[in-house]
Amino acid sequence: MDEPFAALDALTRERLQADLLRVAEETQVMLIFVTHSIEEAVLIGTRLHPLSSHPGRTIRTMTTEGTVLGQPSFAQLSQEAHELLFQGEEEDHV
Repeated sequence: MDEPFAALDALTRERLQADLLRVAEETQVMLIFVTHSIEEAVLIGTRLHPLSSHPGRTIRTMTTEGTVLGQPSFAQLSQEAHELLFQGEEEDHV
């Protein structure tokens, strides 16, 4: 899925994110979910693969195990991913 919730209002996006998580849990299917939202990636994913700009390569594989929305672990992983991507952007432009 390539940014399926990007153009939605916040309430609809949250409802569909919850539905997607429920269906994925019930069916035990693997999803590949592409998003530019770090928080959405941490919420929906079990593993994150942040990509560098040019060329698009995985910078690091991160796991979301133990992260819960609204808890410090969620904020910490989101911040870590943000810093990793920001650092990668700076290196790409040097």
